[in-house]
Amino acid sequence: MNRTGVLWGLIGCAFAASAAQDGPISGQPLRVRMNGGMGLLAAPSAIKSVPVGCANVFGGKRPDLFVSAPTGVDPAFLLYRWLRDTPEGLPVFAPPVKVAHPFGVKAPPDGTVLQDASGGIHGYWVKGRTLTHSLFDRATLAFRETAHVELKGLPRTATALTVLSAGASGIDLVAACYNGAKYRPDGDANSLDYVLYDGIGAYRGQWPRTGLYRCRLSADCTAVLEPAHLFSSSTNEILGGVTLATAVYPNLAAPCVIAGASIGNFYAFDAGQPQAKTKRTLFGPDALSLRHPTIGAAPVSYPNAAGQPTDLIAGGEGALYYYAFSGTFNPEGHPVYRAAQPVWQEAATLYAGSLAVPNVTDWDGDGISDLIVGNSEGRVLFFKNSGTDREPRFGPGEPLSAGGEPICVQPGYSGIQGPFENRWGYACPAVADWNNDGLPDLLLSSATARHEVFINLGTRAAPRLATGRPLYCDGLELHGAWRVRPGVASIDGRMAYIMQDDSNALHLYWRIDDFNLEDGGQLRMADGSPITSHTPQNSDSPGQHGRSKIEVADWDGDGVLDLIVGTTKRGCLPDPISGLPWTRRQLLKETGLQVLVLRNSGGNGAPRYQKPKLVQFRGKDLYLGAHSNAPATCPFGDISSGLNLIVGAEDGRLYFFDRKDLSFDPR
Repeated sequence: MNRTGVLWGLIGCAFAASAAQDGPISGQPLRVRMNGGMGLLAAPSAIKSVPVGCANVFGGKRPDLFVSAPTGVDPAFLLYRWLRDTPEGLPVFAPPVKVAHPFGVKAPPDGTVLQDASGGIHGYWVKGRTLTHSLFDRATLAFRETAHVELKGLPRTATALTVLSAGASGIDLVAACYNGAKYRPDGDANSLDYVLYDGIGAYRGQWPRTGLYRCRLSADCTAVLEPAHLFSSSTNEILGGVTLATAVYPNLAAPCVIAGASIGNFYAFDAGQPQAKTKRTLFGPDALSLRHPTIGAAPVSYPNAAGQPTDLIAGGEGALYYYAFSGTFNPEGHPVYRAAQPVWQEAATLYAGSLAVPNVTDWDGDGISDLIVGNSEGRVLFFKNSGTDREPRFGPGEPLSAGGEPICVQPGYSGIQGPFENRWGYACPAVADWNNDGLPDLLLSSATARHEVFINLGTRAAPRLATGRPLYCDGLELHGAWRVRPGVASIDGRMAYIMQDDSNALHLYWRIDDFNLEDGGQLRMADGSPITSHTPQNSDSPGQHGRSKIEVADWDGDGVLDLIVGTTKRGCLPDPISGLPWTRRQLLKETGLQVLVLRNSGGNGAPRYQKPKLVQFRGKDLYLGAHSNAPATCPFGDISSGLNLIVGAEDGRLYFFDRKDLSFDPR
């Protein structure tokens, strides 16, 4: 079995093991142990959760849900059984089972699943210009291909589709195609000299937009009855990419195509005519256009309590959300929905949002360690521990606020990798008593590569964060590599702040006051060389700089603070020649846990670091993803062997590792 299979198996085993063990399970993600074990629904071992359709597979009162997990450690196609509704009318699903499909062992291409009047469940998938039809076998939980056909009339390959109607007379569908614009400006994108923005800050690339095209197929999906023609008003209708769904509103004569834009908006196109006249944004209860909480808004229609396919379940890079149709339209004819609410899963693992960055701290002063976690959405969540350190009990997280508003970092137009990165905030928080007043404060870096501090103005039992303010050095805002969780600790009575600087090296600063720092220089190895994270292949690639998650802790119990660093698979500490984990990946053609320990052999006042050691679990590598691994020492479970470790992974889970199960790669 490969590593991804092992990881899926470990997660599955946790469902059974959780009933027999109250404490955290070594090698497993933390589980929801409040709220009746009910947590957010997000695909395991995946970065994205994309709902594809719903159908009544198991005979429940409401449909079951098909979800694609196209990216991550273990891409898969999943089926969630509907169990019940909450008192608020929100669906609760069982843990997923894998579903086979005609495209191999990973996730299928974009498509849609729907159920016909006789109960048959159909899958329609588009890859390039080819549409594949399949039927679902309930006995084997597998889609079996029945036919495929080349879609004629499309200007380019299709990126999404939805079926408006299907019957004996034929299948009416809508597909999405890009306009052919080249997003990236000319030049070498792997060079630090690559220029995304011009002198006035305007993006130099083109703007990919999406148009919608309508066509008709024979009922058996073997022939094109009507070639594709433009359905939206133009070929440039929606900025970026889309995912499509079909909703049927009871007071409209024809269904509507619902398009979820990659940057978060939702649009409705009336299918009552061969070509939609206009697109209409979906509105929320505040009379504002809906904007999905995460990037990559991917909707499917889901029947309301009366069986009408008007509600939406939407995914993306994050958990699934439920949008209930209000039953009304605004004066301009835009459908009005209620605010996004969670979609729930029973027996859930704790979900903190993709690329989770955890901190373990007693946030509310009750003497028990809680969790403060950042994520790719740009938010910071508080997970209260209602149990003990030995047997922690967490429920779903709550967004942290500062200055009365939820913290939400969004890079906006001027992102390091271009404006289409505008919704990825990559919040990387660190918690420390920054001003030595006995209250935990929040320090934060993110996709913006800026560094901020949020001073706690509350009390020990009731934290209250002020609005974030920049950290300065020599009067200039501190700036470094992006997506770095700073290491913050008190060293000999002074607050130290460690980050990756603009040259991609670990750099030490000392606190002067709440908002100002003194330069302490780059951290050094025992031989005096700086600690960088370049690989020979990406030493000039802007997007691959930074990304380290730094924890300052006494790992070996000698009274001296060491560095525990989470890296990406392309990380290469301390140099391009011998650095980890890249050189190990090149040698063995595989990637491990990607958590490194750099032992401090120079003392706290004049640190010097030994060669990094790659952490292993029970003597073997365990792959938790390429994009981010964020370690934090913790007192959870049995700490007789020393502090244990949790690691925030790209799939949004927080994996627990008992110290006695951890060792170093002997190479």
